[in-house]
Amino acid sequence: MISVIIPTYNRASCIARAANSVLSQTYKDIELIIVDDGSTDETKEIIASIVDPRIKYIFQENKGACSARNTGIEAAKGEYVAFQDSDDYWYPTKLEEQLAVAEKENADIVICQMRRVEPNGNTMTVPNMTKTGKIPAQELQFGTSTQTIFTKRCVVEEIKFNNDMPRFQDLEWLIRALRKYSLFGIKKELVEYQVLPDSISSSPEKLVKATQYLLKEYPSFETEYPIVFNSLCKYICYESDKYLRLDKGLFYELESIKLKISPGKWKTLKRILLKLHLLDKVYLTKRRK
Repeated sequence: MISVIIPTYNRASCIARAANSVLSQTYKDIELIIVDDGSTDETKEIIASIVDPRIKYIFQENKGACSARNTGIEAAKGEYVAFQDSDDYWYPTKLEEQLAVAEKENADIVICQMRRVEPNGNTMTVPNMTKTGKIPAQELQFGTSTQTIFTKRCVVEEIKFNNDMPRFQDLEWLIRALRKYSLFGIKKELVEYQVLPDSISSSPEKLVKATQYLLKEYPSFETEYPIVFNSLCKYICYESDKYLRLDKGLFYELESIKLKISPGKWKTLKRILLKLHLLDKVYLTKRRK
């Protein structure tokens, strides 16, 4: 049996679609554990309206998505565990294909690709994979997300999700898991990931906190996971420019991280301008030219 865990918080508008994409999988021997992390909307009623004996509903006080996933892990009975998010969609053969790979390759963790759909309708495939096969830790890619993770239950029973991670909880979990367990990737989109305005991935504040945590807790992050590290640098550069006009304080937080992780020719000057809170004026002047 496969235990599928969905953490949810105030997702009455989309939880049914996410849950039904799990219940409609071609592989049927599953239990669906939905952990309601203190919702105040009609989430409970929506879940109750889905008639399927494989659903197990758990309500807890609001503690965050990582805590909700850990609650689901504690309740899981399956030999394998997979994670879904309450605003995303699984393609019908996801579990069947991941289980087949896990059994054939004796893989501890199996991930797949997903189609990321932005609020403006633009799409992209993540994470980047050159082929289906075993993924060494140093080749871990940025964009590997929780809803693509399929793993033996013993792995998540030993290595729980970090409640201190406001974002990139999947990446931080994989960093710890790959020190002991094997990772296999399927070069195929099996998940559709919807980025909503209130999604965790839409929060620049959580980006700052999560990045600061990773850099502090994993000093060898840059050398151990170079592909992820370089992608994260590029992402931070994009975000700092994106929020330049919207939130000056956030811009400076992002820039301070960039100074630590992306050396450049004018790094010393940037550090001085950052201290004087003049860097945003320099960037804005460049934009006007």
